Amino acid sequence: MTAPLTSPHAASENARPAYEARLAFWTAEATRHDRRTEQLGTARLLVFFVTLIGGIWILRAHPGWTAWLLVPVGLFIALVALHAQAREHLARARRGAAWHERNLARVDERWAGTGPTGEEHVPEGHLFARDLDLVGEASLFQLLCTTRSRCGELALARWLLGAPVQANAAPAFDAEAIRARQQAVAALAPEAELRERLALAGNVAASGQPGDLDPAALRAWITAGPVRFSPFERGIAVVLGVLAAVAAATWATGVTSLVPLLLVATLEAVFAWLLRRRMQSVDRLAESGEHALSLLSELLALLEDRARQPGTPHAVAALGAAVGVAPSRPGREAAESASARIARFDRLSRSLTSSRRNGVYAFFAFLLQIRVHRAHALERWRAEVAPALSGWLDAVGEFEGLVALAGYAHEHPEDIFPDIVPAPCLQASGLGHPLLAAASCVRNDVALDSGHALLLISGSNMSGKSTLLRAAGLAAVLGQAGAPVRARALRLSPMQVGACISIHDSLREGASRFWAEITRLRAIDDVARGGRPLLFLLDELLSGTNSHDRLLGARAVLRQLLAHGAIGLVTTHDLALARLADELAPRAANAHFEDGLQDGKMIFDYRMRPGVVERGNALALLRSLGLLGEAGQTGPSPDA
Repeated sequence: MTAPLTSPHAASENARPAYEARLAFWTAEATRHDRRTEQLGTARLLVFFVTLIGGIWILRAHPGWTAWLLVPVGLFIALVALHAQAREHLARARRGAAWHERNLARVDERWAGTGPTGEEHVPEGHLFARDLDLVGEASLFQLLCTTRSRCGELALARWLLGAPVQANAAPAFDAEAIRARQQAVAALAPEAELRERLALAGNVAASGQPGDLDPAALRAWITAGPVRFSPFERGIAVVLGVLAAVAAATWATGVTSLVPLLLVATLEAVFAWLLRRRMQSVDRLAESGEHALSLLSELLALLEDRARQPGTPHAVAALGAAVGVAPSRPGREAAESASARIARFDRLSRSLTSSRRNGVYAFFAFLLQIRVHRAHALERWRAEVAPALSGWLDAVGEFEGLVALAGYAHEHPEDIFPDIVPAPCLQASGLGHPLLAAASCVRNDVALDSGHALLLISGSNMSGKSTLLRAAGLAAVLGQAGAPVRARALRLSPMQVGACISIHDSLREGASRFWAEITRLRAIDDVARGGRPLLFLLDELLSGTNSHDRLLGARAVLRQLLAHGAIGLVTTHDLALARLADELAPRAANAHFEDGLQDGKMIFDYRMRPGVVERGNALALLRSLGLLGEAGQTGPSPDA
């Protein structure tokens, strides 16, 4: 085997000290900002009451001093802004602490049950997702998915499940694409600060939770039908705003009475009523996209910054190019970046929503017709951004996916990147299951290629057969996604995975386990017939039928898969089935897992050995449990 690609941090210390230090930092920051938030909230309340009481006194006793009310009003507005900022800082600090608590949970292997499960991304009839524990609680997806937004989650799902995410879909990448992702993941692995900045991007929504970035919802938002304002209507808004400003200024300085301002406000109310339906439509659009746009702008900025750095991996540079990052040219002004365009769009959206939510700002926005101007600008920018948005969302998602895989690489420095080869191949030395505790994981060697295409594994339940199948499948999935795998060395070719491991009957669909199994086998065979390189993983092949039919059916299925160039692993209890390897030699070989009985309990070493299992402990175990009767005799073994 050629030397595997390794991460530059492979000899670094454990990730724990850095995570513990950052957790302590964010915990202290949360305490500090909590205290500051409370102080600013108290100050804001005091200024409000002082302004209210002082305003009443001035209006009654000294009407000419009304302009002085602008001072406490301005102070109150400043305190409102500072209080909101402090709350954002507090929320960010708490998110930082929670992020590193989850990081430490992964390092301590306490991560199961935290994070997205990925189940919603798996279509009906997918060929391996549930068989390999790729999705669900305590799954590989839950371990890997540290992405900030749903964009990143979808990109990670595409790489792991095959893209497009649908049944029988071939992975949408080739050897060069895999190598490019490997290089990017290896380069990004040491960048813990980048992962933290990604995790903390975005503001906190009204619900108190960080706003998410759902690409489908944002695409629907950005492409919704336009809300138009005519030049005549915009002109009226300008005139009314100017008249309101003049009337307010002359009233505040005592030049005129309140009547002119009231007349202008009445005209503005009538104008607002005429525009109410369109403004409501724009308000709904602005509110639905507010937090997503803020998050998208930050994520784009992080991608742009990383893509501009010297020595940027090719995969990251390509994503940067997709969002407009290009080498600067002398004498040519740089184009506005995607993050800056979204940020400008976001500011318009936030200004519009604030004109309804914030009472003080809403009053001035009404008088100056700010809402109409902001609504028109928002619609203009929405039309401008719409054509480029899908590409930006895809680029951000893939960047997040690479960073998530880099985090996994950082936390597993002993894992290696496979050597990607063209011919169908899975040759692993020291292959282990990535979801098992590293200290207790038993590793085995597996060698499959066109010359040795089938390994038929016998042994008892719980001996490690199914775990080995899943380890091989997850190595293929992880390796093709561009991530490191739990092995000492691995040569791997790009290929579709097809598994028949966790097949069950279905009362709802009226399907037996045997029917479900042969349906899956047909889907796997269709992939092989289609000419795609295939790795098949079949657990207890055709165990739902009698031994005679099982032998004949298994022989036909395996011969057909091998004839189409597929490679794979098959497990069985039936020693008659194990003899198929002799018929298919030299392209097939036998291997087995052994077990033992000690003090009435089964013991296993989980190590695969060549050849067929030579002894079983089923009768001894039944006898130890008193299930053989007083005579302790049974009929002949079915495997005899």
